[in-house]
Amino acid sequence: MTTEQIFAELEFLQQPFPRLAVKQAIKRAEEVTPELLRILEAAAAEPQVVADKPDYMAHEFAMLLLAQFRETRAYQPLLKIASLPDYLVNNLLGASRTENIGRCLASVSGGDVGGIRSLIENEEAEEFSRAAGLVALVTLVNVGEHPRHDAIDYFRSLFQGGLRREPSYVWAGLVNAAADLYPGELYNDILLAYKEGLVDRMSISIDDVVAARTLGLAPALAQLRSDPHHHLITDVVKELEWWYCFSPEFARARSRWESGKGENDAEAEDDEPPDGPISFIPAPVRHSAPKIGRNNPCPCGSGRKYKRCCGG
Repeated sequence: MTTEQIFAELEFLQQPFPRLAVKQAIKRAEEVTPELLRILEAAAAEPQVVADKPDYMAHEFAMLLLAQFRETRAYQPLLKIASLPDYLVNNLLGASRTENIGRCLASVSGGDVGGIRSLIENEEAEEFSRAAGLVALVTLVNVGEHPRHDAIDYFRSLFQGGLRREPSYVWAGLVNAAADLYPGELYNDILLAYKEGLVDRMSISIDDVVAARTLGLAPALAQLRSDPHHHLITDVVKELEWWYCFSPEFARARSRWESGKGENDAEAEDDEPPDGPISFIPAPVRHSAPKIGRNNPCPCGSGRKYKRCCGG
């Protein structure tokens, strides 16, 4: 497979997942890295142009492959993408901005948290991207590239004036991050945030915080170490091949809606039209069970924790 063939396979959405092309790209990391960087930099420089290309996926493959390669030259363009305003980052990445940006940033940061902190504090950036910066910090602590006490001190500074005291998902992300690293030292700050109505209780409840505190420091960190959603990117195939957009079900749903049969087709009654960014469209979720704990598996079948999937 030539490099031209690899990039032709990765440029636009296709079914099934282009496993061979991804594996070849990984095998030939040094050879493909310059083009992957060019693709990511183009997305950072002209995000709307890239987002307007139907079914374009090269920038998402570039983001994840460079993360697996630990390519620090990807750090700045990825920060630029993550710092885009709401409509731009959503058009460019869709829901994958919450799933992947944090771990990708951690993977290409080389341990430099300055850019990640700037993203978290950037009030012009989209709130889910800012929360993903908090995921990046927790990930770096989890893999031993950043001291926990430094992260806790930084979280304290956010609780005590570093974040604007108005409700946003960033507050939920901050409480989630504190709970992941054990919230004992920050418990009073967290209680005050709930009292002031800053935290979305559907994203993380005070009961979740109490449970994390009761667990204790060592067990909490041990639990975090076993959490694959707070590890660096190591296998792009495993990261992407389960995405709904690569499935036959997605192809059938799209075909039905494009042919105008979606509204009348009994088989499609639960389908939503595959609209907007298609790179990360999860399978439909049926909500009929009791409240799901933040660390329980998500009922959508993704294999991720609820807090990092449909509960995020």
